[in-house]
Amino acid sequence: MAWDHCAARRCLSRGCPEAKEARRIFGCDGDGDPGYLLDCWRCYHHPDPGCPLCHGSGEVTYRDCPARLVTQGIVEMHEAYAHYREGLLPIMGGMRDQSRSFCEGVRLLAGMYSMHQEREMKAGKQR
Repeated sequence: MAWDHCAARRCLSRGCPEAKEARRIFGCDGDGDPGYLLDCWRCYHHPDPGCPLCHGSGEVTYRDCPARLVTQGIVEMHEAYAHYREGLLPIMGGMRDQSRSFCEGVRLLAGMYSMHQEREMKAGKQR
């Protein structure tokens, strides 16, 4: 099974690949077979045996095209997180004044971006 975060991101940023094999794996034309693995968004750095998504493995199998999984809310949260990183919050005040969903989104995205940076640094050291 493919574990390919970058290839999955490709469907989101530049559109689905043309290669039939990649389209089959990522589910661009229907259910992906065998699918692809991504880090568990719920327990990322600390796999939890009680996690209903990954069951402690830290990885989740997806069979749908990544572009189909991204909602407008996810896009907006990534934009809000980029503003947060620049010191801009959606509501005046501090973090205690922000909505619970915003704070949870920041925590989730901070962990995911951290994990991605760590993976890129490891890949750079191996070259």
